[in-house]
Amino acid sequence: MDPSANLDPTYGIRQIISGHGGYSSNPLFALMQGSEVYDNTSYGALKVTLHSGSYDWQFMPIADGVAPGGGSFTDSGSGNCHAAPPPSVLTYHEQVLAASPAAYWRLGETSGPSAADETGANPGTYNNVLLGEPSALSSDSNPSASFSGTQSYVRVPASPSLDMTSAVTVELWAKRRTIGGYQVLVGKPGNGQSKFENYSLWQTPSNKYTAYFGNGTTSVAVQTPAITDTNWHYVVATYNGSRARIYLDGILKQEIPQTLQMATNNLPLNIGRANANQYFFNGWLDEVAIYPTALPAQTILAHYNRATGSP
Repeated sequence: MDPSANLDPTYGIRQIISGHGGYSSNPLFALMQGSEVYDNTSYGALKVTLHSGSYDWQFMPIADGVAPGGGSFTDSGSGNCHAAPPPSVLTYHEQVLAASPAAYWRLGETSGPSAADETGANPGTYNNVLLGEPSALSSDSNPSASFSGTQSYVRVPASPSLDMTSAVTVELWAKRRTIGGYQVLVGKPGNGQSKFENYSLWQTPSNKYTAYFGNGTTSVAVQTPAITDTNWHYVVATYNGSRARIYLDGILKQEIPQTLQMATNNLPLNIGRANANQYFFNGWLDEVAIYPTALPAQTILAHYNRATGSP
C-alpha cells in the first residue's frame, strides 16, 4: 500500500502481519483492498529472511492444544525491494509530509471549529472562517478557507515544535480579495513590530508578500515583487541562519545574507491575523505548512509543479 492506504503494486509496501501466537484467534472481518492471504485457524510463527535486495517469508505452523499435529495453514513467498517513488508520483499532500513539516494545516475542513494539523501535533481553532471553498491546487480538490478581513483567523496554541531558532520554512497558498494594507497570512505570533516575530509572512501596503524573521532586537525581511492581481499564488519563505529567501510560484525572488538567530516566543501562531487582533487577511488561504528546516529550491519547485500539474 502507499502512504494513503491505497493499493500500489509498483511502489507500495507489502505488509505481513503475524499474530498467530497467544491465547485464542480473533474472527476476521472486512478485509482491505489488496489483501493477498489470511488465516485465523493455525498457531505458528513467521520466519522472514532479509537479503540485500530481496526478502523471503514463510509461515510455520506449530502443534497446539487444538491441533496436536500442527495447524494446516502454510504460506511462503519472496519479493524484491524497490526504490521510493519519484516525487512526481506523490500527491502534493504526500510531498509536503515527505518533507517533514513541524505542522501542516490543509484548511480543508467543511465544518466544525478545528483546523487539523496533518502531523497531529498542532491543531488550530477556526474563528469566523468560511470553510469548504475551492482548492488552490489544480491537482487536488481538497477545499480552502475564506477569511473575511474582519475577525476571521485560525489560532494555534504555542508549542515547542513551532519554535524555530536555527532554520524555518513558511509555505502557503494565498488568494487576496483586496490589495494594499498590512495583512497577516501566518505569524508566530504575528506582531506589528517585526523584531518580535519568530517568523511570519505578511502582505504589505506595497502589495508585496514579505517574510520577517526576528530575534527580539532586530529582524530580517525578504519580499516578492509587487503583486496586484487577485489570483492564487504559492508563497514560500526560508531562513537557515545564513540566508533569508522568499519564493513566489516556485521561483526565488529575493535572497539576503544574514546571521541573525531567531528568538522564540510563548505566544500562539496565528493564521489570517496579527496576535493583537488586527491586520486581518481578506481572501483565501490553503495548504499552510511550517518546517523546522529551510527547504531547498528544488523541493519548493517540485511542490509548485505538483500542485499546478506542471511537468
